[in-house]
Amino acid sequence: MTTMSEELQTQLLTAPDALRELEPEWNELLQASAVDNVFLTWEWMSSWTQWLGEACELRLWTVRRVRDNRLLGIAPLAKRRRRLPGGIPYRELILLGSEPAGADHVDFIVHRDAQIPVAMRLRDCFAETQRECDLVSLEGLAPDSPALGPWLSGLPWWTRQQRVPAPYVELPATWDAYLRGLQRNVRAGINRCGRALSDEVHPAPVVYRRIAREDELDHGIDELFRLHQATQNAQGHPGSFADPGMASFHRDVARRFLRRGWLYLTLLTVAERPIAAIYIFVYAGKYWAYSTGYDQEWHRFGPGRQVMAQAMRDAIQQGVSQFDLLRGGESYKRLLTDRSRPLVFVQAPVSALGMLVLGTQAATRAGSTLARRVRNKTRKLLNRDTTHADKH
Repeated sequence: MTTMSEELQTQLLTAPDALRELEPEWNELLQASAVDNVFLTWEWMSSWTQWLGEACELRLWTVRRVRDNRLLGIAPLAKRRRRLPGGIPYRELILLGSEPAGADHVDFIVHRDAQIPVAMRLRDCFAETQRECDLVSLEGLAPDSPALGPWLSGLPWWTRQQRVPAPYVELPATWDAYLRGLQRNVRAGINRCGRALSDEVHPAPVVYRRIAREDELDHGIDELFRLHQATQNAQGHPGSFADPGMASFHRDVARRFLRRGWLYLTLLTVAERPIAAIYIFVYAGKYWAYSTGYDQEWHRFGPGRQVMAQAMRDAIQQGVSQFDLLRGGESYKRLLTDRSRPLVFVQAPVSALGMLVLGTQAATRAGSTLARRVRNKTRKLLNRDTTHADKH
């Protein structure tokens, strides 16, 4: 255990290959921390840096104990250059592995036996680095972070802070016990849709196919992308995998995670045709449900709900106690659980230019909200006029 009096050494790493050099120590420290989660693993960070961090400059702080050079803390930061509408450049400080990948429960990595002194050192490092930037944008933070919590509580009123729910399921010992804890209509819907699907396609088999080998992975990822995009596009959203960089990132992450035994990618197939997919990370005794998608032609059978239920059954069978549904208060999550943790999203201006960026973003959001309201109102009026015309 490290005491307050022991000498610590901090170092700022900025070279592109610095992350690779830390690979032998990174996950060992993470597993010895209080924030061990899949989005802070070396594999996630390394893939992100390769595929999504091309415009970023590494600002990776480490804390080591002097007497034995042991790694005790990491602040995985990056600086990126962005532009306002009109071309004005600004500098933004972010966490590695975060936007646009959607990492949750992120934090600085601190050895649990040295939490107070190392967290204090990393806060100083963070303060030094943020002075290089105009805006600090951190997403998906754990609000009780020993390193970032004091910073969050001391932010001035003009910063933008938002708390987002991250629902999770505490899994019981059996699937039947979990079902009994659901609302009656939700439980009935899961069972009814499963039976209806089997009856509809009989004698064609309904199969849940988990991707377990590398030679299956490309097909599995392609189907996930296709089904996810179809679901999101049907709801008027662009979808997570429309961007080629995001697609390449997840292909790389999935391959790395499969090799480590951290990947749960399952396809729901009917007569060998995939109609739903679920993409989950299995790490630190938890399931982290990242993405789903389903074929719109099979919507009435609730294929997305069915593949989620199958993943929960598998988790229970493996003795997993927690199923994290990650950020967002979507209605289907509220049906599956009443438990949630808060995540903090914050944007803090560091300079006058940062204040301008924050104000411009707020105006853009307000304009987008107004435009959305106008579109919805126009759609309702058009529907009303069409209905009125049809009656005559």
